Amino acid sequence: MFKHEERLNPEQCFADHYATFAEYLGRYEFASRFLPPRATVLDVGCGCGYGAAHLADAPDRRIIGLDQALDATSYARKRYGSSRLSFVTGGATVLPAKSGSLDAVIAMELIEHVEDDKAVVSEVRRVLKPGGLFIVSTPNRLVTGSGDKPANPFHVREYTPDELTRLLQQAFNQTSLYGQAFTPAFRAHQENMARIWHNLSLIPVLYDQVHALRSRLDRYERLTGLALLRRLKRWLLSEPQEQAEDRADLNREFRHAQALLAGMADRTVVPYEVERAAVLVAVCRT
Repeated sequence: MFKHEERLNPEQCFADHYATFAEYLGRYEFASRFLPPRATVLDVGCGCGYGAAHLADAPDRRIIGLDQALDATSYARKRYGSSRLSFVTGGATVLPAKSGSLDAVIAMELIEHVEDDKAVVSEVRRVLKPGGLFIVSTPNRLVTGSGDKPANPFHVREYTPDELTRLLQQAFNQTSLYGQAFTPAFRAHQENMARIWHNLSLIPVLYDQVHALRSRLDRYERLTGLALLRRLKRWLLSEPQEQAEDRADLNREFRHAQALLAGMADRTVVPYEVERAAVLVAVCRT
């Protein structure tokens, strides 16, 4: 996972950081479950637009992506723009929408970037229809360990579950808090992979190969078993490197899609274990 970039570029992350992209997109998948089939939705802080595009999968939804970075909205417009999906440039404290005009507002990993968080919440409340929906995600300060100054230089502040709840309850009648965390199945998988790595490292003839490979692998643990088998096969059978690279090129798109789907399934957004979840997700209604 790359550290402290202000926004995620899907072209970079999809190829090299499956787990991070899946984690971000999983929050949009969670939000989409609450949206009605027919809805006008504003995605505040949409970045490069991959999440807004995911929300636009429903044929009768209209999604508007908003971000203050012109390069991000320009990229999103060229890559994802359609008759149901548009992108505009602007800030989060003065939303470009009429009062009571939107069915839902989404703000994923946005509020911690804005100096005046109360103004963001007030603006969201203004543009929502009665009964409108606001879904917001942000890092959990209990997990990141940030004090007065977060480690991420792009964050003005981070929130504990109680702090986020108090902020949102000032404007919304209903607030439900969730946490995004790894599923029990994935935790068991990680434990199994750790045992596999340990047992392989005990075999003298494989020791150097195993540790050299592990030092270069991405932190996305689900792929490590497959990568290990491919590398050991080439090493033990003296398979030509050129053939392996050709097959990797042919299968790249399939493996990317497979890894992304697996990564989204590895995390779940649940109303329990909120205190230990790395990311908080709040669902609010007017």
